[in-house]
Amino acid sequence: MDAALTTAKALGLDPVGGLLKAYQALGATRSLGVGLAFGLVFSLLVVLTVYKIGFMEMFIGKSGVTGFLKVMVIGFTLFFSLSIACLIGEKIGRGKGNFSSNCFISGVALLPIGIVSLISALIGYKNFEVTFILATISICMLVMILFAGLTRIGELSDKVASYIVPLMLIVSVWITKVFLTAMFLK
Repeated sequence: MDAALTTAKALGLDPVGGLLKAYQALGATRSLGVGLAFGLVFSLLVVLTVYKIGFMEMFIGKSGVTGFLKVMVIGFTLFFSLSIACLIGEKIGRGKGNFSSNCFISGVALLPIGIVSLISALIGYKNFEVTFILATISICMLVMILFAGLTRIGELSDKVASYIVPLMLIVSVWITKVFLTAMFLK
C-alpha cells in the first residue's frame, strides 16, 4: 500500500510524463500490486458515487451489502476489462507490455475518472458546468495516460496506439455495460 501511495503522489503531479518512470521504479511485480490497488480505489470511488447520487434506489432490493458488492464488481469490471483490452491491444500491435504493466496503466488511467465522479456527486447536479469541465479534463487524462502507457511502457508505435486506445475504451465500456445489465437489470 505504501508503494501505491508513493506512486499516486508522484503521478498526481505528472500523470502522463511520469508514467514510465513510475513503472520502471516499481518493477513488474510491484506495478501489478499498485495497479490492482488503484483499480480497487477506483471501484470504491464508483460505489461512493453511486450511493451519493442515489442510484441504488433505482435497483430495488439491491441496497445493503449485496448492492455494495455488486457495484464494486461493476467498478472492478471496468478496470479489469480495460487491463485486458490493453493487453490485447499490445499483442495486436506487437507491443512489449504484460499483464502487470497493463493493470498499472489501467489503474492510473481510471483514477481521475473515479475522483471526478465522486466530486461531481458531492457538488450536485446544480453545478453541471463544473462537472462538465472536470469530466472533460478527466476523460482527456484517461486517453493521454492510456496512449502514453501503450507507447512508452508497451512500446507500441504512435500510429497503432492511436487506433488501439479508442477501441480499448469502447470494448471496456461495452463489457462493463453487459455486466451492469446482467447484475442489476434482469
